[in-house]
Amino acid sequence: MDRQIYAVLVGINDYNDFPLQGCLNDIGAVETMLKDLYNANGNLHIKRVADTEDDYQPTRDNVIAAFDFFNQANDGDFCLFYFCGHGANVTAPPVFVTDTGSQAVQVIVCKDWKTGVAGKGYIIDKELSFLIWKATYSKPNLNFVVITDCCHSGTATRSIEDDLGIIARQMEIMENSPSVESYLGFDYSYNEEPAYIVEKDATGSITSVSVKSGNHIHIAAAMDKELANELKVNGDERRGAFSYVLVNLLRDTNGSVSYRQLVDFSYSKLKNLYFNSTKPVQNPRLNILNLPVEHINLAFLSTEVIDAGKSFTVYYDKEFGWCISAGILLNVAAGDSVVVMATGDSVIKFTVQRAALQYAVISPADNTDISAAMPLNQRFKGFITGILKKALPVSFDESVSPAVKQFILDEQYKAAGLVNETVSFPGVRLIEDNTVTPAAKYTIAENDDSGFTKVFLRTTTGEVALPPVPAQSLAFLSNVDAVAKWQNIVNLANPNAILDEDDYAIDFKCAVGYDAAGYSFSAGDAAGGENVLQYFDSDDGLQNPAFRFAVTNKSSSSLFISFAYLDAAFGITTGGDGGFDDMQVEPGMIQKLLFGDYKSKNVLLANESGKKITEYLKIFISPVNVIPLYVLQQIPPGKDNTRAIAAQANIENWQVVTLKFTINPKPGATL
Repeated sequence: MDRQIYAVLVGINDYNDFPLQGCLNDIGAVETMLKDLYNANGNLHIKRVADTEDDYQPTRDNVIAAFDFFNQANDGDFCLFYFCGHGANVTAPPVFVTDTGSQAVQVIVCKDWKTGVAGKGYIIDKELSFLIWKATYSKPNLNFVVITDCCHSGTATRSIEDDLGIIARQMEIMENSPSVESYLGFDYSYNEEPAYIVEKDATGSITSVSVKSGNHIHIAAAMDKELANELKVNGDERRGAFSYVLVNLLRDTNGSVSYRQLVDFSYSKLKNLYFNSTKPVQNPRLNILNLPVEHINLAFLSTEVIDAGKSFTVYYDKEFGWCISAGILLNVAAGDSVVVMATGDSVIKFTVQRAALQYAVISPADNTDISAAMPLNQRFKGFITGILKKALPVSFDESVSPAVKQFILDEQYKAAGLVNETVSFPGVRLIEDNTVTPAAKYTIAENDDSGFTKVFLRTTTGEVALPPVPAQSLAFLSNVDAVAKWQNIVNLANPNAILDEDDYAIDFKCAVGYDAAGYSFSAGDAAGGENVLQYFDSDDGLQNPAFRFAVTNKSSSSLFISFAYLDAAFGITTGGDGGFDDMQVEPGMIQKLLFGDYKSKNVLLANESGKKITEYLKIFISPVNVIPLYVLQQIPPGKDNTRAIAAQANIENWQVVTLKFTINPKPGATL
C-alpha cells in the first residue's frame, strides 16, 4: 500500500481586526498542487479549516481539533500542517524568557481572536509543539511537516513593490501570554511524563519549563522578527509571497526538490521579488526537530533522497548576479572554481568572486556570453571543481601501501556525472608527497588487523582521530570530509565584521557545584582561552559538566545569536535540531543559556572516554537576522547519532565568538 498523505490546510482572511486577502487563495493553490502532484493513487487526504468551511471555521478550538485528523496516519505516512494567516508575539511567561531571548513567544492567530475570552484566539508556539508531539509520540517514523506562512513564524511550531498592495501578515497583540499552567498540554499525560519538564523552587513555584516536541520538519515563511507579506500577482490575485513562491517551485520541479532546496530556492526567489522594494526581504527558515540531519535532503513529502550535498544550486540574483548556494560555512572562498551544468548538457566554468556565509557570487571564468545556455529565470546544478583553496591538508603515512594510497586518490578525484574536473570531497587536500609540503594537521595511516587491512586518521601527535575502517571504502573519505568541515568551523572568523565589543558583551561561567538553589559557577574565559569543565558531586548524585553562556546587547538594535556546538568526535549540533534554540536579544537586555543541564533542551555535556577531550561552542552574532546553520549539522563519523541531545571581504555583517573548553573524564571511566 502506498504511503498516505494527510494534510490539514488552515486559511484565515476574515479576522475581526486587520483582515487579510490572500490566505484562502494560498491554501486553494496548495490544495490544487497537492492533488496534481501527490494524489496519483488516491493516497491524499485533505482537511480544510478555513473561512469558507461552515463546519470547520478556523477558531482556536477547531484548529486544535483538526490535529485529530492525523490520528488516521500510520507509522511511515506523511502529515502536513499548513497555516496561512496572521502571526504575532505575546509577552512570554518568565519561565520561557530565556528560551530564545526575545522576551516573547510566537503565536498563530485564529479567527476568534477578539471575539471571545481574552488570552485566547491564538495558539502559542509551545502549544503547537505539544500538538505535534501528541501526534507523533507513538509513531516515531511518522513524517510530519509544518509550514507556516505568517509573520514571526521562524519558531512557530506575511511589500515588494509598493504598487503591489503589500499587506503584512502580522497582528500586534499587546498582552501577556496566559500563565504556563493554562497552556494546552501542560497537564497532559500519555504513558510518560507530561509534555513539559517542570522545575520548581522551594516554594513550589514553577521556575523552568522545557517543551517537548515530536519529530518534524518546519518551514517558516520568515524569521521570528520578520514580516511575511502578501501581494498582488497575476493581475489582482492576492497571495502570500512565500506560499506563491513555494507552490511554483514544487510545480516547476514536479515535487522532486528537497527541503533544503525548497528553502534555498525560496530565499533566492523572494530576494529577487523584493529587489526594487524598500521593504526588507523575508528569510524563510528550515527547522529540523529531533530528526537526522539527512532529512533536509529528502524530497518534499517523500522518502526519496534528492541531494546528498555533492552539488549546489546555481541561480541568478538581481543584486549580485550568478550565485551558488555554498559559502563560507562550507569553506568556499574567492578564487575557488565552479562548473555549472547548463542547458543542452553544456558545461560552463565559473570563478568565485565573493563569498557570504551561505552562498557565493560567481562569474564566468572566461567572460563568455552565457545568456543562451543559462536563462536568468532558471536554476542549475553547480559543482566545486578541483580543491578548495582553504581545504584541510591531509598527508599519507609511510604505513599506507601503494595500492591503498592509489585507491584513496582515485576515489577523491573520481568524476561526478558529466563533470570531469570535480573531486569527491573538495574540502580535503590529499598530500601525495610528504617531502615537498609542510606537515599536515592529520595523517592517513594503515594497519593490518588479523589480515584485514584498515585505514584510519591520526593527528600529528599520533592520536587516533577517526577509528579504522576497511581500506578500500569510500566511507573513509566521507569521514575525513566531516573532519575537514568541523575544522573549518573551529577556525572560522570574520576579520571584517563591523560588530565589536562596544555592541555586545559575552559572559562565560563554568559550573562547579549544584544544590537545592541550583548551579554555582566560577568565572570562565570567553576570549578564546581554554576552560576546564568537570563532573562534580551533589545531593542528587554525580552531575554532568555544565556551563552558562550570557550575552548583553550594548547596541541600539536587536542582535541575533546562533550556535554551533562542535564535539570531540567531530559531530556538529546546531539550533533547530532539538539541541538549543537561537536567541534574539533586545537592546539593553541580557540573556542566558545553560549548557549541559539534562533537564533542559540543549547539548548534554559528557566524557566517558577516560581521557581529556576538547570541544567548542561557536557563537554567531548578527544585527540583521538569525543565521541558519542547519547546513553544518553532522553526526560524528562512524556513529549513529551525536551525544549532543537528550581574509576576503565578506558580503554580510556578522561576528563569531569561539568558546573552547576541556572536559575532564567521568570518574571511573577507562580508556
